[in-house]
Amino acid sequence: MAINFDTSILKKRIAIIFYAVSALGLACIIGIWVTPKDNLRLNVILHETYNIVLIFATIGFIGLVYVLLNFLNFFGLDRNKLMGMYLSLSIAGWFCFIYQRYDFMLKPLEEYGINLRFQMAAETQKFSQVGGQIVKIPLKSLHPAIQIVGIETETVQAYGGYPFSWKHYADELKSLKNSGVNTVMFDVFFMDEFKDNYGILHTVESLRDSAPKMLAQGRGINISPMELRAHSARWSDEIKKSGNVVVDYGMEVDPNFDPAILQDPDLKARIQELNHFRIPDQNIEQNSYLKDPNLEWISYPYPPIPAVSRATKGLGAANVKYEGTSANYVMPMVFKWQNRLYPSISLLLACRYFGVDVTKDVEVKLGSYVKIKNIPNKKVSFGISFGPDQEKDIMTKPNKDRAIVIPIDSQGMMAINFIGGPYTFPSVKMVELAEQVNLKDKTLNVEEYRNKILLTAMYYATGSATTRDMHPSPFSQVTAGIEHHASALNTILMQDFITYAPMWMNFLILFAFAVLLGYLIPRTNIGITLVVVGVTAGIFLIEAILVFKYMKYVHFMLVPYLEMVVILIAVIGYKVLTEEENVKYIRNTFSKFVSKDIVNELLANPESLKLGGEKKDLTVFFSDIRGFTTMSESLSPEDLVQLLNEYLSTMTNLVIAYKGTIDKYMGDAIMAFWGAPVKNDDHAYYACLTAIKQLEELKILQDKWAANGWPVIDIGIGLNTGFAVAGNMGSSHRMDYTVMGDTINLGSRLEGTNKQYGTRIIISQFTYEKVKDRIYARELDDIRVKGKNEPVRIYELIDVINREDLDNLRVAVD
Repeated sequence: MAINFDTSILKKRIAIIFYAVSALGLACIIGIWVTPKDNLRLNVILHETYNIVLIFATIGFIGLVYVLLNFLNFFGLDRNKLMGMYLSLSIAGWFCFIYQRYDFMLKPLEEYGINLRFQMAAETQKFSQVGGQIVKIPLKSLHPAIQIVGIETETVQAYGGYPFSWKHYADELKSLKNSGVNTVMFDVFFMDEFKDNYGILHTVESLRDSAPKMLAQGRGINISPMELRAHSARWSDEIKKSGNVVVDYGMEVDPNFDPAILQDPDLKARIQELNHFRIPDQNIEQNSYLKDPNLEWISYPYPPIPAVSRATKGLGAANVKYEGTSANYVMPMVFKWQNRLYPSISLLLACRYFGVDVTKDVEVKLGSYVKIKNIPNKKVSFGISFGPDQEKDIMTKPNKDRAIVIPIDSQGMMAINFIGGPYTFPSVKMVELAEQVNLKDKTLNVEEYRNKILLTAMYYATGSATTRDMHPSPFSQVTAGIEHHASALNTILMQDFITYAPMWMNFLILFAFAVLLGYLIPRTNIGITLVVVGVTAGIFLIEAILVFKYMKYVHFMLVPYLEMVVILIAVIGYKVLTEEENVKYIRNTFSKFVSKDIVNELLANPESLKLGGEKKDLTVFFSDIRGFTTMSESLSPEDLVQLLNEYLSTMTNLVIAYKGTIDKYMGDAIMAFWGAPVKNDDHAYYACLTAIKQLEELKILQDKWAANGWPVIDIGIGLNTGFAVAGNMGSSHRMDYTVMGDTINLGSRLEGTNKQYGTRIIISQFTYEKVKDRIYARELDDIRVKGKNEPVRIYELIDVINREDLDNLRVAVD
């Protein structure tokens, strides 16, 4: 592959701009490397500047490569095709770079696509009428064990605002006595030791109210130690009696916290109780993620008071951590602190449901999985029992290992498979459940909660005396925090995990679309391109939705569409600009040498004019004036120029009129050919028509010249047919479209052979074979041509059989 250099591009203004922008980008990269890593302030100041400059520097670098390709003349390849692919791949690379380093620019778009998939794949909520009430039909993707006990507005108002006495939580547990509930979880941070002794408070209040009467009777106000013990630790005692309570707590997130806090005796006592529920080191696979300090995003745990911790069946962290701009998509399964792992409330609840011990039956490998193992092989049913037929395996998707493997990332996050928006999970008002203990006639059948997990938490309560625990989900910007935990728990119990494609897979999708468009756009018209792109985009959309719905796999969906739009604009824009250049070049180069029809065909297929040639079957034409030197001596220069211009104009117009291409003028000689640059399967016959018509037109010119007293001239014509190399020959600065090869050489020699045989038109046997049924010809001889071992038979062309073709096959010349 020959490479010709075009140095002119290196000095153009656009190239200089690309030099400057790329140099600026390189300076930024060097600046990032040399900036001291321990100088936080300097890094912060320079960071945003680097970001902005690097974005434009990538564009500059793409332009710099374009300059280089111009300099190398595109390696002799088709410029449009090469640049179409280069621009497409460059844009794909730019998108990858932007998403990797500046995800705030593209991540919201892709998150919107994730939200769309959740919404489109979600089950439709159906309702049924039971008696006089309309009730929800449980979703198939909803695990029947999960139910929310909501601290909603009515509950807050009934208990005089929030927070309220822990007595009401105790009433909830009392109401659930003998219900067979699996676990009761409280999404309440029990931090105040005094509130555990709510019985003492009530006793003191009672004594205060009766004090005046007792004093009037001369009696003292005394509380015995026995009375104090009887009225203290009411809440923690109730938890212990219940035997199925777990509570959550918060992990403090403050990178600037004072480490001295960890020496506080109260906090140390709390953490000591918490450590009874952490995952033991022997169940954790040691790896780089566990030792990486950058993955430890929490400062320290702040669990409940020790009395509550000791009474529960487990403590789980409740933090929700997400980096999404539009929604939360993950839930921590484990929390890393001081290279130790603590279970989340979702993981703890799952273990409670399966009847396994989180400290014994859980294995963790950060960046890979959390495994719940040793799940018993047993059957359960939920709510009011109507016989053993309702019982199902405790695992939704049983396996022989009796284990569930939860995929997690390096920070211990599991992707949540949301099945719906707010109020998707069945719920009961806390006040309705808790107050059952104080009613003679119960309004609820607590057996409905058999084997269920009850999640007690703030639930869309309104008013000033409430706390907001809301996080955005794929279905709503306002979704109760407990519903995020419920969705995470549902994901585990249903064993229906979401998998997010690795970044290399997403980038591969971007490059796949880039290759498709880079190949397609330069080779087809805009209409076909848009149809193919539209069909491809539709198929990709359907694929993304179906793969998510049935395989729970998430890859890029909307970013590729934006990439396609940018590629279409860039490549089509480049194509339009280069086509304008090609149109100008073709018109300037060929309009005086070929017919208008051929020029239009060349404009439709400009790629045929690239630098270089290709082998084509064609017919070559050579003509020369007999005795031109002698004639020129008998005419004045002015008359000679006028005669020659008349002759060349007439002969040239005839070549063009019969779809030929003028190659060059060599003094008084004309070289032309048929069959290139536009294919013409009847090229030999058109060349013969041209030769016959030229002799007829020459007779008219001879009569005119004789009347002017000018010498009468005659011409000789040679025609040969065969394969030759046709194309643009030369350099990037100077190109001529011409033909080369033995076929051309033989045609040139046949023209001169007319002198020996006294003829005016000689054609070779190769031309004769293609037109013998349509012409009159006389066989002349077999001649041996220089450079050829085999003789060539030659014929004198006399006329065409169908004279009407001289007019019918002739096109108008502008």
